[in-house]
Amino acid sequence: MKRYFKLFIAMFKIAWISNMEYRANFIIWLIIDICWTIADLIFFTVLMQNVQAIGSWTQAETLIMVGLYRLLGVFVWGWMMPSFERIPTFINNGQLDLILTKPIDSQFLLSFHQYSINLVSSLVGGIAMITVGLSLRGGLPSLPVFILFCWVFLVSIFLAYGVYFLTMTVSLFVDRLSNIVYLFQSMYDTARYPREIYGYIMQRIMISVVPLALMIGMSSDVLFGRASLGFLVWFHLLAIGFFFLGRSVWKVGLRRYSSASA
Repeated sequence: MKRYFKLFIAMFKIAWISNMEYRANFIIWLIIDICWTIADLIFFTVLMQNVQAIGSWTQAETLIMVGLYRLLGVFVWGWMMPSFERIPTFINNGQLDLILTKPIDSQFLLSFHQYSINLVSSLVGGIAMITVGLSLRGGLPSLPVFILFCWVFLVSIFLAYGVYFLTMTVSLFVDRLSNIVYLFQSMYDTARYPREIYGYIMQRIMISVVPLALMIGMSSDVLFGRASLGFLVWFHLLAIGFFFLGRSVWKVGLRRYSSASA
């Protein structure tokens, strides 16, 4: 475990140096991220000017949800996407061979080898939206609720990782599937909206089959005092299940991987 931690720190430092090497690119993407954050805020501000609530979600709660979406996006766009987008390329051009010969777990290397640090605005903006939303709703949560919220948010990151990595394992079974990396990104965009806007069947799918609604919704429910024990247990089981399902499918795919020499 200590070796993996040291390797993680080393890869993060390399990614940091790489980002700072091209500072113009860093600044451009930082500005783009700021624009996306402002666009999300404007969209929901305009929407909530014409309605008092979306389902059971008030204006303050909707602002918190947008903040959580931006905050989770720091990990989805800043960590998972930069690392996962190269997996199909590694498989197609044979670079996966080099990964598999390393004395380190291949999933670990592929999952943590790249980062994008230009999502500072999403981090700051997300925290600001959550703070303002809580203030409008009546104040900050109690310490036990805040601790539970932090834990559930970490599990949300774990769940997002499990679902995202599972979609990427398809690359081992279908040749030249370079666009698979964008599948989860498109699905993740639906998580920015309260699940109440969808019909009953779609809500069931987004809670059970592809639990996109829970990635944001469960953290929100904890803050709003709506999270039931049964839902929390189901949420944790889904996070664990998707992680091990993705890992199992990855292992099966590696057994049929023919390498670049085939």
